[in-house]
Amino acid sequence: MNLQNQPPRARALFIADPGYCFVYFDLSQAEARVVGWLANIAKWKEQFEKARQDGLYDCHRALASEMFGVPYDKVPKDDFTPDHKPTIRFIAKRCRHGLNYRMGPDRLSDVTGLSRQEAYAAYSAYHRTTPELREWWAKLEGEMRTNRALYNAYGRRLVLLERMGDEALESIVAFKPQSTVGDKVCRTLYQCENDVRWPKDARIALNVHDALIALAPVNNWKRVAQIMLHHAEEPLIINGEQLIIPADLGLSQADADGKHRWSTIKKISRSAVA
Repeated sequence: MNLQNQPPRARALFIADPGYCFVYFDLSQAEARVVGWLANIAKWKEQFEKARQDGLYDCHRALASEMFGVPYDKVPKDDFTPDHKPTIRFIAKRCRHGLNYRMGPDRLSDVTGLSRQEAYAAYSAYHRTTPELREWWAKLEGEMRTNRALYNAYGRRLVLLERMGDEALESIVAFKPQSTVGDKVCRTLYQCENDVRWPKDARIALNVHDALIALAPVNNWKRVAQIMLHHAEEPLIINGEQLIIPADLGLSQADADGKHRWSTIKKISRSAVA
């Protein structure tokens, strides 16, 4: 099972050794950012950079504003209303996570709980405001038909060994962003543990696709967090442009028994490790 989808009860089973805690980073909206650069979506690049630089701007609210014609300040900050109805921010976020990879409106309805009518409306609005996506898909298909292979930002290759049907096209579209993020996180793992500043009694314990979780001595967790943040935010070069994916940090909190668990990780501010 994908470690990203582990429920809290399963996460609680991961317990740090005595005297240790869990230090965590998560690349913020990593795949969506990579798609923005790959597909050269100017609005997204501008919004993601604004969010990275000020730490407050919400790209999902910005997308919802464009999709539904609502001023940014009027878009809810939360995904659900008090009576548990999805907000337009939630709809925009789910569209961004799924529709980038050729998901159709029926499947969007299934995974979000939206009615068919709502899903079709969201699907249309999303592609109307982001026409670059279909242009990018066509470019990827042409690249694969010509070369029978695709390469991600780190040079990893995908070779097509099947017919060019709908299922193959989903894999083709997803390959570059998903593999680039996965390879970046693997690269960060090695960079951290090979860094001369890395404490000898710390180690990376879990790789969760767009995140790493380290075991660090409680009295030296800040150094571990600083090194992880430094390497996680190493720039990527995509289509000749620099992309920095910001990393959110987290630190486990001792529970009632004094144990640090994966399930007790709470986000912390960047200033906490300065």
